[in-house]
Amino acid sequence: MKVEPSMAGAPPSRPVGPLLERIPLFARLDAAQIARLSRQFITARFRAGERVIMQGDPVQRFIVVHRGELSLLRSSADGRERIVAMLRPGMHFGLAEMITGEGSAVAVRAEQECILGVLSQEAFRREVLADTKLSYALMQTMARSIFRLVRELDHATFESVPQRLARYLLAAAHHSGLRTDRGIQILRAPTHQELANLVGATRETVTRALGKMRDQGLLELGYRRITILDHERLAASVSEE
Repeated sequence: MKVEPSMAGAPPSRPVGPLLERIPLFARLDAAQIARLSRQFITARFRAGERVIMQGDPVQRFIVVHRGELSLLRSSADGRERIVAMLRPGMHFGLAEMITGEGSAVAVRAEQECILGVLSQEAFRREVLADTKLSYALMQTMARSIFRLVRELDHATFESVPQRLARYLLAAAHHSGLRTDRGIQILRAPTHQELANLVGATRETVTRALGKMRDQGLLELGYRRITILDHERLAASVSEE
């Protein structure tokens, strides 16, 4: 992972602690532990379109998004890329890869100017070895990740495209939604093609599903903007047969 030279070694330009407290791995740590870990972070800035991590490269840093939006992209054998996930402020990447030493399964690209908090592999190892509470929290997080992956596989196998789409929109609203008098607006909503990549469908199928949700009064659609008008009904649609 590349860190902008002018920022290398610079302390975070904004507090990392509040973001760490919302990450399950660190949520059980006390204030002193959070403060100590926060001091190990540096700040990195990336312009829109820059690659933060290349697919296959070893991941030697844990990143937390302060500002901006990152896309996770996976390349096929013929060189085509598709977006498999988006990272927004407060979200993070690289923990499992940094611990295992594996190459990144995805590329990470800045979709807009980004400010990231960066924790080096060496600093993280030093903190984990010095703190058994952090080590145990790490094991819990890995166990939860396994269960979450099993659930996601079930969703991909048994849910319809509208269900997967509704599930994604609800998650996006939870992570980065803006509550308005009309409903919950998803900021910088993905394009129809990006949504199709995220839920494993074609763009045409996603467009039809969004149109049906709009006609049912669940969503309001605009350019790079999706507003959830009826959160309760949209959530109920995920569990429908």
